[in-house]
Amino acid sequence: MENSMWRLPAMFNEVFLDPIGIVQEQCEELQKLSEGKLTAQIQEYSEGLRWSSLFGQKPSMSQSELGEFERNEEGSGIVVTQNKGPRKYEFFISSSEIPRYKYRAFFLSIPAFGYPVTFVIEQDIVDELGLRNEKYVCDSVERFTTMLAKILGSQRIVSILRGLLSYQS
Repeated sequence: MENSMWRLPAMFNEVFLDPIGIVQEQCEELQKLSEGKLTAQIQEYSEGLRWSSLFGQKPSMSQSELGEFERNEEGSGIVVTQNKGPRKYEFFISSSEIPRYKYRAFFLSIPAFGYPVTFVIEQDIVDELGLRNEKYVCDSVERFTTMLAKILGSQRIVSILRGLLSYQS
């Protein structure tokens, strides 16, 4: 049989756009545009926030038993490890002039395999964008980048940026 049923050739030609990489690119862009006066960061979130209440996640028995896949030490195979659930991140904007201040615009919950990504968005932005609630699920890179652009371009973010710039000496 000559025709392969595997999509491997097509898959290797696709570019995977990592949600964190996309956000990190925008963090660097803000620093460049503000000439280093403002910073935006996306970092793993590990503080004591009740993620179950934010994301409404109650893994089924089969999900919790499956675990996550990773390479073994030799790199020659795949082993199953304890399920750690989705990775959680926070996105915030700050300024070196006000070291103790950070404006947290949203959280992200990202599963082990990329999408769907869940935003948990700050309430003022939710209201401005006319969203039904603070949780917004993106099942594709297109939906993710569209929502990210709406958040970063919101009047609330513009207001925060202006406020932070007004403190610059």
